[in-house]
Amino acid sequence: MSLHRPLYKLTLLLSLNILFAPAQAASPDTDPDSNQPVHIEADKLQASQKAQHARYSGHVTVRQGKFELYADTLDVYVEQNKLKKLIARGKPARFKKYDYAQNSWTHGQALTITYTLTPQKQLLLEQKARITREKGEMLSGARILYYLTTHTLKAESQGKERVHVVLPPEESKQTGGSP
Repeated sequence: MSLHRPLYKLTLLLSLNILFAPAQAASPDTDPDSNQPVHIEADKLQASQKAQHARYSGHVTVRQGKFELYADTLDVYVEQNKLKKLIARGKPARFKKYDYAQNSWTHGQALTITYTLTPQKQLLLEQKARITREKGEMLSGARILYYLTTHTLKAESQGKERVHVVLPPEESKQTGGSP
């Protein structure tokens, strides 16, 4: 059985790549959301222009095109008058992102979600991290790093919280005849 373990790991990695990678990777030129304004709503805002930091709290919602992020608190960091990073915290914080290449939604949640916009758009989900796709694919672990432009995922375990993947069965193709 131990001889098959490397093959199993390779198969699992290839399956994740096929399930979570789009036919064509989105780039700032092909992802319409990149050119949309970022809208943030919350119950409270505390900001420091000097520190280039703002903290939103209470039912926080972030929207940019078909990307949405929900949290209890949100720390926003700006550098040279541009959004650099958003850190969302919640029980759990959640996001959903439309994948234009796959024509489907990706959903995620974690206690902390860090959305980095530069130099590369990525989501870091930490503590009880989980990402799901509409067709039933699921990935969970202590920490998941999701590169939005290349649709690349990395997942890590911690302590007893292991990386867990669910790969749904392929849809059966029915022919017009009897079995």
